[in-house]
Amino acid sequence: MGDRVQEVRAYENIGNAYYSLIIHLLFTSLIGNAYYSLIIHNEKDLSIAKEVGDRAREGHVNGNLGKACRSLNDFQQAIEHYKNQLNIAKEVGDRT
Repeated sequence: MGDRVQEVRAYENIGNAYYSLIIHLLFTSLIGNAYYSLIIHNEKDLSIAKEVGDRAREGHVNGNLGKACRSLNDFQQAIEHYKNQLNIAKEVGDRT
């Protein structure tokens, strides 16, 4: 009987580990999807800012895009957005 009790506990632990994995994957998938939606909307915002010549807005949106890309571990893209933000800030004299 003692061996079967340990076997049941082992199966329970394996099941719990799979449950935790499912929750983790679901959570990261939902978070990832939210960041992708954030990027899509910010890219639209950036496009309009460029169209109307609002350089300050372009800088701000590049900062938002940098944060989103960094959160998705897309560090190269994040760096590009942050560099754009910095260059625009210098251009428009934004010291904040």
